[in-house]
Amino acid sequence: LGLRRAFQEDPINYTTFLNWLWTGFLSLYLWIKPISKLLKHWYVPIAITIATLGPIFSMAISEYFAVQNGVDPTMIVTWIGAVSIWLILPVMVMATQYSVGKTLGYILLITIFPLFLVIPHLTIPSLRDAHVTQAGARLFILGIAGYIVARMSRDQRKQRDELAEKNAKLANYASALETLTITRERNRLA
Repeated sequence: LGLRRAFQEDPINYTTFLNWLWTGFLSLYLWIKPISKLLKHWYVPIAITIATLGPIFSMAISEYFAVQNGVDPTMIVTWIGAVSIWLILPVMVMATQYSVGKTLGYILLITIFPLFLVIPHLTIPSLRDAHVTQAGARLFILGIAGYIVARMSRDQRKQRDELAEKNAKLANYASALETLTITRERNRLA
């Protein structure tokens, strides 16, 4: 229904169609359990890649067709801003799974890469300004959020590792105490 309404309002609204397409593909990918067993450690990076490239290519393709069909650039500017919203989830997943450095590198990549896809349209002043503004905002906002989540995840992993180490020491101590108790009881009985 959302697709139908979008195309009734704007027959060249490729953004909605492409967003539904990549979101549906990602949903199927995440829903089918055997895929995670088959791909093992590549499962999450592939999901992050789909969730990242989907909105970026959707925006670039929609912008290309919109410019070709003479759509008002102010309409296209709203599509450009929506990309940052779609990229919040993959950034958060990336930040929880990987180091701070990898997360910030990823954010830098998703900030710069879309600009290369729309180089021909950067000659249109309103689109150029929108892309540069959105790239700066994306770098700043997603950078701060990604950094905070990555640091928190790193600290949590460190605490979990310390707790596991202390539990192992406690288990060794309990085992040694049990052995000592048994030895004392044997000696007493002897």
